[in-house]
Amino acid sequence: MRFWLDPKGDMVDDQRLLAYIAAHGSLSEALKSGDFKLLADTGHHDCFPAKAAGKNPKERRLVDYLS
Repeated sequence: MRFWLDPKGDMVDDQRLLAYIAAHGSLSEALKSGDFKLLADTGHHDCFPAKAAGKNPKERRLVDYLS
């Protein structure tokens, strides 16, 4: 599970992040209020893009996973 820092500075998990995106209707609308930053990744995932793989997890943003 990953934990994210939302645009307001609150910590949220993956499930709350998806709910936030769903509430805004689309990712692009959700990102208009600001980006999310990864705080911690407690699992092992092979889904990280190459450009984010070498970065410190605290420097990863939601858009890094989706571009």
